[in-house]
Amino acid sequence: FAKTVLAVDPHLSLSPVSGSYSGAFDLQIKIDTGGKAVGGVDVYLNFPKALLKAESFSGGAAFPKTYSLIKNEDGKWRISGWFPLEQAGESFTGSDGLVGTVKFTPLGTGTAAVTFICTPGQTNETNIVEKTATQDVVVCSANVGGSYTLTSGTGPTNTPAPAATNTPGPTNTPPPAGGPTATPPVPVPGISAPPVGLL
Repeated sequence: FAKTVLAVDPHLSLSPVSGSYSGAFDLQIKIDTGGKAVGGVDVYLNFPKALLKAESFSGGAAFPKTYSLIKNEDGKWRISGWFPLEQAGESFTGSDGLVGTVKFTPLGTGTAAVTFICTPGQTNETNIVEKTATQDVVVCSANVGGSYTLTSGTGPTNTPAPAATNTPGPTNTPPPAGGPTATPPVPVPGISAPPVGLL
């Protein structure tokens, strides 16, 4: 008997989908085009801003051009991938394409869900753009987000004070080293190209 192969709905997923973290960790954004030729993708992630801080993004091999916009104050992350004009005739088809890798840092202790913002029929959210028809083909219900157990290691540690001792004469103690540590700025988009969504 011939084996029936069921078509997979075009969707996006996070990898891994779960884990326990006390420090910075990476999540891969994967695309399965469901056999369709895709010219671009928009990814809108939602995360709990009290528990996670979005740090950085690096593009994957599925699309040669990528764009990332972090909004930690809103718990949102927007990512786009597409082919530039000089590669306008190309597309991506595959079941395990890497859109890119996102890095998060835990801010507290708890369970944090990272999900795709996706509403059927809405083109200003997560979408997968079919190359030939130039239409959104993502199936929102097929997207796979993740849930992560977090323990923040940034809190203060209580250290007992040393016992007093009699010392002949004062001891000169150098002042604490350095001032405040500079915090790197939130990444900003490296390119000014518009997203690939259907506006």
